[in-house]
Amino acid sequence: MVVISRSVQLRNACSSGLLVYPLTMTPLQEQQAAGFRRLTLLLIDEYKMFREGMEELVKRTGDFEVISECGTAAEAVHVFRERRADVIVMGSRLQDLDGVQATRLLLREFPTARVVLLLSHGDQESIFMAMRSGAMGFVPESSSSNHLFDALRAVAENHSYIDPNISDVLVKSIRSRPPEERGRGVTLLSIRALEILRLLAQGKTSKEIAIQLNLRVETVRTYRKMMMKKLAVSNLAGLMTVAFRAGLMQLSEDRFRAAGQS
Repeated sequence: MVVISRSVQLRNACSSGLLVYPLTMTPLQEQQAAGFRRLTLLLIDEYKMFREGMEELVKRTGDFEVISECGTAAEAVHVFRERRADVIVMGSRLQDLDGVQATRLLLREFPTARVVLLLSHGDQESIFMAMRSGAMGFVPESSSSNHLFDALRAVAENHSYIDPNISDVLVKSIRSRPPEERGRGVTLLSIRALEILRLLAQGKTSKEIAIQLNLRVETVRTYRKMMMKKLAVSNLAGLMTVAFRAGLMQLSEDRFRAAGQS
């Protein structure tokens, strides 16, 4: 019953024209207008019907091309090794692993792969676990197709994306924490490192931070690696979690969605 409803939602979105496009073109759309190739997707989910519905929806956007789809993490590793997709859409469950485990498996072998992870649960623990997986985009399965394609476009341009429904949960979680707990860990960082972390949380790229602080881009990247080591996180999403907990990120939906760009 769940499988049918997910696929039907996708097909209804296609037929009713629910996708809304901005009046101004994104860099991705500008590239396509200039004759560049469509960006490629690998769809991974345990249900064939869901993958077919997703592929049908993707065709309507014109932004992406589905180059392959599969139902297991093992098959996904093999497919991605043979043909690298620009973005991977990872379902919450596969036939052999869950989405978080499969994302970690893929990124161990392909650390530069860009993953949009679909979430079946919207509780705080599930969200933070997903963010520690290394994925760049996070969208609940119950969210709209607009948010999913916002995530795909952002991740294709090497930016992170957090669905507004997820950010609402995180905002409430952080607000409920004592102030001393929110800032735990960041006291290990220098003033310069905190400055860079705050700018990362504002959605600045390494290049933009380097220009603003009059640093070399490699210096900014070195600071990022150092912060990850000191704070015991393995990726930029982990840094964003620390920044959010420490209050270095504005507690607003738009700011949180934009955070994590690199």
